[in-house]
Amino acid sequence: MVANCDAPAPTGEQTSVAPVSIVIACADDGMRLEDVNWTHWTGAGATGQGMFVANDCTPDCAQGTFHSYPATFDLSHPVRTPGGVVFAQLTVSYAHTGPAYPTGRLVTHFTLSIPRT
Repeated sequence: MVANCDAPAPTGEQTSVAPVSIVIACADDGMRLEDVNWTHWTGAGATGQGMFVANDCTPDCAQGTFHSYPATFDLSHPVRTPGGVVFAQLTVSYAHTGPAYPTGRLVTHFTLSIPRT
């Protein structure tokens, strides 16, 4: 499972098995995965592909523009929680260019939220 902060739940956080979208930036929905097609999903890790969507926050995040980047996704570092095992790490590898491209990085690592209950 993976925490997905845009899904409704009594605790404010929802977990899903093989979701088609995942919000990474819970506060403002500024980064997310969309149209995810998972090609591999086990209790140890998952691999998929789809679109990484990010707000460029120019001139600020309220007025920024969202950009989409084709990418592959790897979920790893399973953590046992009271609600079940969830993945704690996400690696995004951009197909051609990504929001980190000017720095020369085509891979970004994220620590995902872990539900408390």
